[in-house]
Amino acid sequence: MPQEVRLVRAQLAQSLHDFASARADFDRLAAERPDDLAVQLGLAAVATVTGDYRAALASCDALTATAPELIIVACKAPVELVRGGAERAYRELSEQSRRSGDASPRLLAWVATLQGELAASMGDAAAAERHLRGSLALAADTYTKVALADLYLATDRPALVLELLADQDANPGEPAEPGEPGEPAEPGDEAATQSDGLLLRLAIAQKRLRLPAGAASASALRERLAATVARGDFTHRREQGLFELDVEGRPVEAVGLLLANWELQKEPIDALLLLRAAAAARSPKAAAPVLAWIEQHHVRDHAIDRALAELTAAGAPQ
Repeated sequence: MPQEVRLVRAQLAQSLHDFASARADFDRLAAERPDDLAVQLGLAAVATVTGDYRAALASCDALTATAPELIIVACKAPVELVRGGAERAYRELSEQSRRSGDASPRLLAWVATLQGELAASMGDAAAAERHLRGSLALAADTYTKVALADLYLATDRPALVLELLADQDANPGEPAEPGEPGEPAEPGDEAATQSDGLLLRLAIAQKRLRLPAGAASASALRERLAATVARGDFTHRREQGLFELDVEGRPVEAVGLLLANWELQKEPIDALLLLRAAAAARSPKAAAPVLAWIEQHHVRDHAIDRALAELTAAGAPQ
């Protein structure tokens, strides 16, 4: 198979959450093209989302001789976020951004999104909002919109979610047009998944604000998520779990979905949602896989720390 075809196949598998197939193709491509930016960034992204942090860092290091330092630091940032190095990664990204004024807007937008995620992890909501809004000003994409909407929900500002997603609110029954992709493409950043993600955040905000429009958003989501299951697509359990938890108010169902999701992907948001669902279901034992992951990798994250406190309270004697 030609290498370019294999690369496209790997990226497609990544977008469909078929991480095993994507990893196999990226591994083979990396052996053949060790200096290829798209290959190593794709491999690093898949390795990170599946929890293979050593492989992710190795892919980033493979680019040291050929890629700008800004890209190397950005490549490593998601791993640092998980392994307690958010403050260091944030400082390094900020410094490299200042030195890279000639970088493309898409690259700077990707970096700004990473800075926003790192700042949120450290509990600096103001800095996180500034970076995420800056990223959207450079290159609007749905991944960053979802991250900003999550920040507003986490800081109890649902009205700002409505402002952010005003175009989504206009027609909740139809998928939104995808924004320009970041650099590189985010794992699972396919248009249908991301538009569902935006509508899901909108529905949560509408429910918190007790708006009548929330019923239409919830109904549209219910139909979309049921359709994915009906066609045998079980790769969007994160969205299904969040829907059950924060829209339907069924934490027990959410726990089952989010445990299955944890088998597939292990990003901080996946850990956070499972912790929240386990606490809401008053089932602390369900969070055992996430607790082991936190201990193994020395995870430090503001939102996860709060969820851990809620989980501890949920397990306390009544």
